[in-house]
Amino acid sequence: MKRFNLLSYASGLVALLMTACSSSLPENGPTVYEKDETRYVQIAISNPPATRAAEFEDGIGDENTVKDAYFVFYDRFGAVVGDNSIVDLTFNQNPAGSNLSVGQIATTTVRLSIPRGSNLPEYVIAFLNPVNYEEVGDQANMNDLRNSIRTNYLCSHKCFAMNNSAYYGNNPISGDNNVKIVGAPVYAEQLHASAAAAEASAAPIEIYVERYAAKVKVVLKDDGIEDQKVGEAGNEYSLKFVPEAWSINADAPEMYASKRFENSNSADHLVPTYAEVQEMLGTWTTWNDAPNHRSYWACSPGYYATKFPAVSDDIIDEAPEGTGAGVAVGDYALRYYSYNQIADQSENNKSDGKGNTVFNNGGTNWKYVLENTMGKDAFKSANPKAAAPSVVIVGHYEVWKDGAQIKDSPGFCLYADNLYFTDNVPASMGNVSTIKTVLMDRNGILAVDENGTLMTSANVTSALSNCLEVVHPSKDVRGQQKVPHRFVTLQLKRNLTAADLQGLFYKPAGADTWQPIEATDTQTLGEVIDGINKLLWAQLGNAQIYNQNKGYFSIPIQHLGITENPVAANANPPIVDGSVNWKNVRVGDFGLVRNHVYSLEVSAIKGLASGIDGPDNPIVPSMEEDEYWVKYKINILNWRVVPAQTGIVLK
Repeated sequence: MKRFNLLSYASGLVALLMTACSSSLPENGPTVYEKDETRYVQIAISNPPATRAAEFEDGIGDENTVKDAYFVFYDRFGAVVGDNSIVDLTFNQNPAGSNLSVGQIATTTVRLSIPRGSNLPEYVIAFLNPVNYEEVGDQANMNDLRNSIRTNYLCSHKCFAMNNSAYYGNNPISGDNNVKIVGAPVYAEQLHASAAAAEASAAPIEIYVERYAAKVKVVLKDDGIEDQKVGEAGNEYSLKFVPEAWSINADAPEMYASKRFENSNSADHLVPTYAEVQEMLGTWTTWNDAPNHRSYWACSPGYYATKFPAVSDDIIDEAPEGTGAGVAVGDYALRYYSYNQIADQSENNKSDGKGNTVFNNGGTNWKYVLENTMGKDAFKSANPKAAAPSVVIVGHYEVWKDGAQIKDSPGFCLYADNLYFTDNVPASMGNVSTIKTVLMDRNGILAVDENGTLMTSANVTSALSNCLEVVHPSKDVRGQQKVPHRFVTLQLKRNLTAADLQGLFYKPAGADTWQPIEATDTQTLGEVIDGINKLLWAQLGNAQIYNQNKGYFSIPIQHLGITENPVAANANPPIVDGSVNWKNVRVGDFGLVRNHVYSLEVSAIKGLASGIDGPDNPIVPSMEEDEYWVKYKINILNWRVVPAQTGIVLK
């Protein structure tokens, strides 16, 4: 028998913890049942006193839907007691004036069959909309949940998975203070002999649960997008950025089922003390919120990762068949997405009627993502930008000149403060240089005769011109150098024969004369070409390419540490004048924590996007890229609301 008292469910967090007193604790160890028994308990998802009433946002729509609710009971040692009880729950709005940390509440009566020889049940965990039904059915030891991994935040019904919130507080069962709380305590007087007695109870078991997912919102101010002027006087172009889509980059492929805390990368999986977690988080002292039965930090499976891609080549070189975008490659713990992957996630954008572009992601301007946090070593890596989850906005440029749009632009490159197209443009544009002709005219490495007459676009034959291309330097040319994929230069194609190259000459290292391009006694033709390409790259440098006029902006997602963790007067803050100083980033400053809402408002785009070479290449923000300016405000919105990143200026 079960009863549905539809007071409703706590939208961002649902509640679970015990309010009864601890006077009923057994005095001589756990009680052992001497025969099979049936007990009934009333479980309430309830509203404790609030301490942060202006910092939470209620769930909407399917964020609050529960199809399946499993209640698993454990003894004080973490062993499962009885069968796990499955009920249906429907949640309603939390009464007005109640704790704003809880959006909706519900109560239900659960029947629990306890076999002979079992200990007294002293904890309970609620699994709402489980992702892994088999694991819940297997009834693992409560301690094993700490290592349990999830790869999705939705169950098979496409509802949000939730279970008990984890935080540090006082455990009335063990009597320990400031310890990690996962299971909601169960008292002996809450185990009733009949359903009617349970329903009449004035002291139900209270549970608080939170969704696995984090929620990210992005809005772009339409009037803040400024045209960019490039080129010299008399040959100036105007670039108008058209945003197309956004998504979350550097996200995590998996998360822990139960919120986890770590203080080292050791394999013993000891739960750290409150003091150890506090030491890890430094002066950020508001990360734990015991009165609201929740915490605002956690450790994801990749928390202690130290290796991150410096540039997209690091991923592409490990997945050369084009399988590296959107998956975790090699030793990298996070996933990086391509332009095409991001653009394919979005429908047509629309205006909200208030001067804002609302990126339409299935009818919303928000996305959900798994929990993803990084420790201090990640932000000391070669590329801390790639360690922080970020919002990537992709789009294309309209190219204008003399008041007219060049509608057939094939894409362009920026080189030596000028714009050059990647290919020929319509005849109506007149004699416009392409990046290839410009680089050939600057060439100082290749000659068209043995006398050293340097090759130019004017004296090279069409056949020899076809041996050259403007591309990103290959792995054999780059060597150990880290080169963002948007950088391209003039190169000889690698699949050429000596016959193809007849008519081109170069000076080998240490030689005084110009020689034809062919294999030598010590080098294959491919090695000779690689050597020439290294020289071309060194002499000509890089052009930044915008293939099909495409580009992107990357914005690292800030967590509560930024606004809640004060910086001492003599310390170095992580953000100075709106720009991130990555050397000063602290644990808790960036990341995505379950059941938090992250709002980003881009108020202006005043700079150029980073160019995109291949639309299927993973996007990895590199350290020399963009800067942006940030202002903050707190929105009064039971998702935990992270102060909105507003006033973002992309430069």
